[in-house]
Amino acid sequence: MTTCAYCGTNPPIENSHVVPAFIVRHLKKNNPEKFIMNSWALRKNQDALKGPYLCGTCDNVTFSAWESHFKRAVFDPVLDGKAAAWSDEASIRFLLAVVFRYMVHFLETSPVDANREQNADFRDFTKEALADPTVVGANLFVYPYQYRPIVSECGFIPGVNHFLQLSFHCVTLPAEDNLPRAVALFLPEIIVLMTDKCLAELPGCDLVNPESLTLGSTIDFASANLAMPEFLRVLINRGVGQTMANQKTAGLWGEIDYDGDKLAHPDRQFYIALARDSELQAWQRSNCRNGDDGGSQ
Repeated sequence: MTTCAYCGTNPPIENSHVVPAFIVRHLKKNNPEKFIMNSWALRKNQDALKGPYLCGTCDNVTFSAWESHFKRAVFDPVLDGKAAAWSDEASIRFLLAVVFRYMVHFLETSPVDANREQNADFRDFTKEALADPTVVGANLFVYPYQYRPIVSECGFIPGVNHFLQLSFHCVTLPAEDNLPRAVALFLPEIIVLMTDKCLAELPGCDLVNPESLTLGSTIDFASANLAMPEFLRVLINRGVGQTMANQKTAGLWGEIDYDGDKLAHPDRQFYIALARDSELQAWQRSNCRNGDDGGSQ
């Protein structure tokens, strides 16, 4: 790109983050070997996606302000089990900005031509909403979900807690059956589904009682959209399986000295997630029919 994807005026900097740096710091802090473990990279991944997408002003001033606000108002409270300010203007802009950057990245790097039109549309939808957040809930619909431990469910691969607590990912989902086009954004302990139509108005939608985010909304998303993991189960299981396989292929799981680090840092999300996945696997062995356990052995 020769000009900034957002302002369209200034030249982009070389390494503009797609995923904000505070997310990367959180993931590395909670891994005993300080790398991003739930990754598609066949190596010790030390950083998130970057590219020449935004200019210095948009990246380091405009978008950075939304990142700082979201970390303080939503991300940290969600991790601490406290009330989060999802409906603040800056919080909504943060979510739009991350999806916008992902769409720009996909358009610049993805070889899959079938997704280009949808990626371009969601790039444009999010850019429009960044200029006027009141269109969220009118032309673009945003459904947040705050993670809850999955320890007694059939159909999920053990590893799901690790994936949902300690990964970032974004997937474009084409329209199918009665569902509209969508983008699923995964951040640590957060899932955000963006759609181009209101799910509550669609007959046969499998997401029970979908609650969308709007500016100034009073909805408590700690208790809303609780069926989101089941709604996205196939996608989540695919992410768990692919990232786990890649990390095992690269020999990264076996390199970690769990015992010594766990004694020193038992509160790392890494160990909390592993314990939850072990609990899930034990529950599935006792309660799920063969083939209903999401693929556990």
